[in-house]
Amino acid sequence: MNFGRAKTILIILFAIVNIFLASYIFVTSTDNTTPNSKTVSDTIEILKSRNVYLADNIKLTTSENINFLNLKGITSDEKVLASKLLGEFTVNGSTYKSDFGDLTINNGEFVLNCKDNHTFYEINDKSVEKYAIEFLKDREIDLTSLKAIKTEREDGNYKVTFAHYFLDKPIFNLNTYVYVSGGGVYMIKGSIFNLESISPASNTNNPINVLLNFSANKNTNEKFTIVSVNGGYFTENNPADFKSVSAIPCYEIVLSDGKRLYYDAISATAIK
Repeated sequence: MNFGRAKTILIILFAIVNIFLASYIFVTSTDNTTPNSKTVSDTIEILKSRNVYLADNIKLTTSENINFLNLKGITSDEKVLASKLLGEFTVNGSTYKSDFGDLTINNGEFVLNCKDNHTFYEINDKSVEKYAIEFLKDREIDLTSLKAIKTEREDGNYKVTFAHYFLDKPIFNLNTYVYVSGGGVYMIKGSIFNLESISPASNTNNPINVLLNFSANKNTNEKFTIVSVNGGYFTENNPADFKSVSAIPCYEIVLSDGKRLYYDAISATAIK
């Protein structure tokens, strides 16, 4: 018996079965229902055969209808933003200046450098977030869609990370950072957007299809462990125009090494 030929035939048959199962799962799991136990177990086996493993807490849940969002950046009117952050200001080239500090805006992102205002005197891990929120409120920054998600030490001071949340879901690629020292907030940088309108909802793909696409298209046989799959939004925009920015439904895949990948929740394809 030619064992080499038999081995090759078995490999080919396994590949065909693998493709058939993946295709079957992809078709059936687009339905807006919770996948049955066989669909879930078949998916897990296909992922394992591709050296992709899921953390125990991941649930391959139902897809859902999610609206597209139309957003407006607060940098779309630079002078209004400068007035809020600086008070009375002068303009020197592309920089807005006042006794309070200076502001620069580039491609919808802004950086505010503040002079030491001695606002805060008891700074600690618990108070920093409160100080950052108070500072933004005092400058009439709408915090409706912003949520402080992380506070960390940086160079002896603190950095508070704010993320956007619309309809209880995060926008993954938009953050604002507030830097705090014992003398007060000394820098803010990032992008801030407000909700302008909501487009009709679309039925998103099931996370199963996202995971199958990820496992099929990775260009290495290295082992991957997925620790979470999260639903939310991703912005697609023209960096030169922050007056109208679209946010599309997406899934975030978080790997055990901390890497984050983003997939369009409608097409289940990777977002470049």
